[in-house]
Formats: sequence, structure tokens, C-alpha cells
Amino acid sequence: MNRRPHPWTTRGGTGRAGGRPSGPVARAHTGLSPLAARSASAALTVALLLLDLGAGSLTTARAVFWVLVGLVALAVVHPVRVWADAERIGTRGLLRNRSVCLDRLVCVRGSTTLVPTLRLRDADGDAVELDVATLIDHPLLWHALERGMRRSREADTLSASAVEAWAIRAVRRGVDDDLARAILARSDLALGRDRD
Repeated sequence: MNRRPHPWTTRGGTGRAGGRPSGPVARAHTGLSPLAARSASAALTVALLLLDLGAGSLTTARAVFWVLVGLVALAVVHPVRVWADAERIGTRGLLRNRSVCLDRLVCVRGSTTLVPTLRLRDADGDAVELDVATLIDHPLLWHALERGMRRSREADTLSASAVEAWAIRAVRRGVDDDLARAILARSDLALGRDRD
């Protein structure tokens, strides 16, 4: 039986020097799956076209407008894929891909907007913004970023003043809390299950 690995698990193989994996170390999807996003936007477009056709007011201009509405809906609901390998971490969206070199980070900043994020910038000027919840939900992504920050500090590209410690502590606490909950759930100690 040929099984595919879980989308955010470690992959085997060491195709690069230094024993680093040759493929992605971790991946995660946020939001809907890509197929569900495309299906939802296509269904919306068809429904709008059929409603307008049923009302007898469908023209070429209106049909183009409804198709554009469907494309905008696709852009809004299409998931962002977050990935990390031994050297880079980044995001892949519908319209753009961004990544930074983990060995050459120069800045790690937190944002407390509606969706808390970490903003990373490397020595080449590349930047990426990562959702904190995605890092918490997928510890392999977090550990890849943490290793990269450590290597950047060792290479003197990332100074302590360029890292917002409160943001890193928040992610680390979230990952540790999820891990502790998972361990307790596995050992049946959570929520007083050990009582007779």
C-alpha cells in the first residue's frame, strides 16, 4: 500500500550536504482546501449567472461582472500554504509566493492586528508574514523557524534587538501548551480521567 505522508510531517531523505532533508520539512494549509475554495467560488459564479439568467437580465457585461465576482471570491477564500525546508520558510498563495532564508534572518517582529502574525525579513531583503496560529497548530513549522533563528544568531545576522521577544514567547507558549495537552490526552490524565 503506497501511503502519502501527512501534509506537515517530516520527510525522509538527505539529498543536501550536511544531512539536511532534500524536500519540505513541514507544510500546512490554512483555511479551506484548494479544491474546496475553487468549488465554492465556481458554485457562487454559476449561482449568480443562473439567478441573473432566470430574472432575464443577463447580458455579456453582467456575465463578465459575475465571473469577476467569482474570481474575487476565489482570491479571498483560497488557502495560504505555509512551508519550511532546511533553508527557507515561506508562504504560497493564489497570487504570490514569498519566502525568507532561515540562515540569514535579520528581523523577527510580531504584530497584534486582527490576526496575530510574525514578520520575518532576511539579509537579501525578502520578507514573509506568518500566522501565529498556524505556527502553533503545526509545531514542525515552528521548530524549523526556531532552528533558523538560532543559526542566524550564530552567524551574527540576527541581533537580539531585531527580535521581538514577546512574540516569540507567545508562539513558544502556544506550542508548548498544545504539546502538553496532547501528552495529557494520550495518557488519559486530562480532565480528571485518572479518578476512579
